[in-house]
Amino acid sequence: MTKTITKKEFIKYVADLTSKDPKELAPLVQTVFEAIGEVMVDGNRLEIRNFGVFSVRKKNARIGCDPNNPKEKIDIPATAVPIFKAGKLLKQRVKEKNS
Repeated sequence: MTKTITKKEFIKYVADLTSKDPKELAPLVQTVFEAIGEVMVDGNRLEIRNFGVFSVRKKNARIGCDPNNPKEKIDIPATAVPIFKAGKLLKQRVKEKNS
């Protein structure tokens, strides 16, 4: 069964791994998350070897159906969505641990 880890729990986990104070690590972890976000907001791709790739995928505008009224067509505007693709090593580690 999977468990959801919050940012606070993640910071504590990293603090335990590094023997650092969680209060010292919290701003650093937040800065890393914000930096990843800014790289993606700018439309760039961030590749972290052996971990994965953060990127932005652009979806074209299209015509869809209103789920409440299937006969009515609606315009769906173009948009950009964040994507994460796990790296080979991360995939292998998850597979081994969960098999």
